[in-house]
Amino acid sequence: MNMQERINNNKILVSYPTVQIVAFIVTIGQKDQQKYRTIITGLLPEVLKQHTSNKEAIDFVLSRWNIVSNDDEIKTISRLLKSAIPLAENMFLIALLSGITLVGTGIVATMLIPNNLKDEPPQPPPEVAPDCLKQSRCISLVELAQLDNQYLNISKLTVKFRDKSMPDDRLSIRNQGINSGEVGINGQDVTYGGSVIGSFTGGDDTNPLIVSFNPNLTREVAQSVVRSITYENVSTNPTPITRTLDFKITDSNGAVNQPPFTTSIRIIPKKSVIVLNAPNAVTGKENSNLLLTGIRLIAPEPEQVNIILEVSHGTLTVKTDVTNGLIANQIIGNKTEKVTLTGTVAQINTTLAGTNALTYRPIKSFTGQDFLTVTGNIKNKKEKGLVWPPKAENTESTSKRISITVNPLNPPPVVTVPGNQIANENTELQISPIQIKDPNNQIIDVTLEVSKGTLTIKSDVPNGLLTNQIINNDNKNKITIKSSIIRINNTLAHPAGLIYKSNKKFTGEDNLTVTTKDGSNRVTANIGILVNDNPVISVPEYTIPSNSNSVSQPTPNIFTPPIQPQSQASDPTTNATIKGELGSGSKNIRSGLGTSYSKLDTVSIGDRIHVIRRGYDTEGYIWFQVSVPQSGVKGWIAGQFVEIDAGTQIAP
Repeated sequence: MNMQERINNNKILVSYPTVQIVAFIVTIGQKDQQKYRTIITGLLPEVLKQHTSNKEAIDFVLSRWNIVSNDDEIKTISRLLKSAIPLAENMFLIALLSGITLVGTGIVATMLIPNNLKDEPPQPPPEVAPDCLKQSRCISLVELAQLDNQYLNISKLTVKFRDKSMPDDRLSIRNQGINSGEVGINGQDVTYGGSVIGSFTGGDDTNPLIVSFNPNLTREVAQSVVRSITYENVSTNPTPITRTLDFKITDSNGAVNQPPFTTSIRIIPKKSVIVLNAPNAVTGKENSNLLLTGIRLIAPEPEQVNIILEVSHGTLTVKTDVTNGLIANQIIGNKTEKVTLTGTVAQINTTLAGTNALTYRPIKSFTGQDFLTVTGNIKNKKEKGLVWPPKAENTESTSKRISITVNPLNPPPVVTVPGNQIANENTELQISPIQIKDPNNQIIDVTLEVSKGTLTIKSDVPNGLLTNQIINNDNKNKITIKSSIIRINNTLAHPAGLIYKSNKKFTGEDNLTVTTKDGSNRVTANIGILVNDNPVISVPEYTIPSNSNSVSQPTPNIFTPPIQPQSQASDPTTNATIKGELGSGSKNIRSGLGTSYSKLDTVSIGDRIHVIRRGYDTEGYIWFQVSVPQSGVKGWIAGQFVEIDAGTQIAP
C-alpha cells in the first residue's frame, strides 16, 4: 500500500481521541478557545464522514458559511473546520512522527529514571462501571429520541417521575464506554467519547436525575445522552403501578421544551407458576377409546391460560359442550394429535372434569407405549410501551407427562418355566412347575418337545389333563396338548406331571421347548437339560511274569503303530470284543486316554469293535483307540475291557 492509499484509508478511520487532538490544535490562540474546541469536537466526526464521501459538497458548504453568514461565530466555525479536515485526515503521519519522538524520549527518560522508581509496580486501571443494559439490569427509556434545537447551547437535562414513584426506583445514565460516539459515566462525571461533557446528580430513591452539561454542548452530544437514560428497580417484587417520567431540556437562556417529553413504564408483577395435577400412567386397548381423567391446573383465577395437550401415536378429542366450560373456538386442533385450550383456569378445569370430556384413541393397530404431554402457561397480554422487569411479558410454562400403555386386543400368553435341569443317564427326570397365563383365552394349545430324549405327561392328576387331551403321550420326543389353562397348569404343576428321559447311552445337553399358541399369538420358552453320564470304577489288568514277583508296566504315554490284523474274524471290520463280568454294565468310549476325558459313546459286554492302536495314560495303564461299528464313534477305552482276536498281534 503506497502513501496516498494510506492517507485515503485514514480518512475514514479517524478515532475520537484524534478528533480531540485536532480540535485542540486548530483552536490554539482562538478567543473563547474552550467554547470552539467543544464545538469542533462535536462537529468534526460527521464533517469528516461527509467529506470522505462528497468532498466538493462539504467544501462548498463551509465556503458558503464563511461568505454568506452574518454571524461571526459561524464564520469562525467554518474556518476552524476547514483547517481541521486536512489535519485530521493526515493525522497518522503526525502520529508516526510523534511515535518516533516519544520512543526516543522514552529511552532517554528510562536512562534518567532512578532505579527505585523503575522497580515500582504498575498501578491497576481504574474500575469501570458495567453497562447495565448489556447485563439486563435496566431498560433504556428513550433509545430513539430526537433532539431538535437550532442553537448549540444545551445546558441541562432533567428526568423526573411525574407523580407515583417508589424508593426502589432508579434513574441513571448507561455507561457505554469511552470510544468515539459512546456515552459513559466516571463517578459523577458524564463523558462522551472519553471526554467529560458534564456531571449528574440524583436518580436514586424518588429524586430526579439532573445532568448539567458543559457550556456550548452540541445537539448531537446532548441527544446521545438523552438516549442513554435508563430505569431500574432494585426490589425483587416491585409495586405494580405505572411510572410516568418527564424529560426536560434547558438551554443557557433558561428555555425549556414545552410540554415536556413523557414516557411511561408498566410494572408487571411476578407471575405465579402454573401447577399441573395429572395421573402418572394410564392403560388402554388397541383400536379403542381411552378416557383421560384427573387432569387439573392450579393458577391465579383471573388469568388467561394456555394448555397444550399432545400425543405421538393417536388423536385427542375434547368436548365442546361442557356447561361453564370451553366453547369450540377456545379449542384449537380438536381431534388431532395436538390440541390447544385457551381460557380461564375455571373454564379449563370445568371442561377437563366433565364426563367423557377428554378422549384418547390410538392410531389403527398401534400397541405399545405413548405419552400425553400437558404443557401450561399464563397468557400474558402484550401491550405497547416499556415494561419492567425487562422480560416480564415472556411466559413461563410448566409441563407434565402421562404414560399411556396400549395393550393388544389379544395379548400373548405368558409362560413361566423352571430353570435349567440336570438328568442322570438312562434315568427319569421330573420337571415342574410349568405355568401358563392368558387373560383373554381359557383354551390354549401347548407343545412340549426335546431332541435327545422322550417325554411323558401324567394323565391322572386331579382336575388335570385327560388322556384324550394329550397327543403322542407314549414316550415320544414331542407331545401336543389342547385343553383349558386350568387343567394344563394343574398337571404341569404336579411334581410328577412331566417326565423326561434321555435316549439310551446319550449324555450331554438337551433342550425342552415349551410353545403356547392362542390363535395369532405364539410364545416359546426353553428349559436347558444336562444329561450326566453315570460314574464308572475300572480295575486295570496286570501281567505278572512267572519268574518275577513284580508287576510289569510299560513306559507311559508311548504310542505304537496301528494294530495289523493277522487273521480275519467273521466280521472283517472288527478285530476285538468287549469283555467283562456279566451284569457289570456298559463300558465308556472316551475322547482321550483316561477317565477324566469326556464320554463319546458306550458299548456293552460282547460288542464287537475295531482296535486301531494302543497307548498309555499318565499312570501307565494301557488304553486302546477303537472304532465302534454300531455308532461309527472313534475313541479310547481302557485295555482291561478289550479282548483282541486270536492271531491279531500288536506290532512291536
